[in-house]
Amino acid sequence: MPQAPTIPEVPTAISTLLDATRRLEESIRRWGLLEISETEVSDVFVDVGNAFHEMLAAFSVHGIDMRCVGTFFLSKSPLTPHS
Repeated sequence: MPQAPTIPEVPTAISTLLDATRRLEESIRRWGLLEISETEVSDVFVDVGNAFHEMLAAFSVHGIDMRCVGTFFLSKSPLTPHS
């Protein structure tokens, strides 16, 4: 029988997200210098997304409503017209 995924504690989840974000920043810098490929940057971007979802799950366990965060990111997208 498969086990349910372990949800990290909030401080761990936030730390993991911050670390992934720093790695993304560094990978974009290195991509700009042609040191790594788009695929490598994409892999780090996926890590950021996974860490973000783990953070949302950790907050959810403590009853912290984070639904507005998704709306915030969608409304701040550079591809979305701002009013």
